[in-house]
Amino acid sequence: MLMLLIISIPYYCFFYKLVFAVDCKKRFFHHNY
Repeated sequence: MLMLLIISIPYYCFFYKLVFAVDCKKRFFHHNY
């Protein structure tokens, strides 16, 4: 399950970049940490 989440993160980032034109990684990790 955790492995699936880790694998899916880059796809979410790619989707966010396409739709919202946002730097997903910076935003994602900023909220988590």
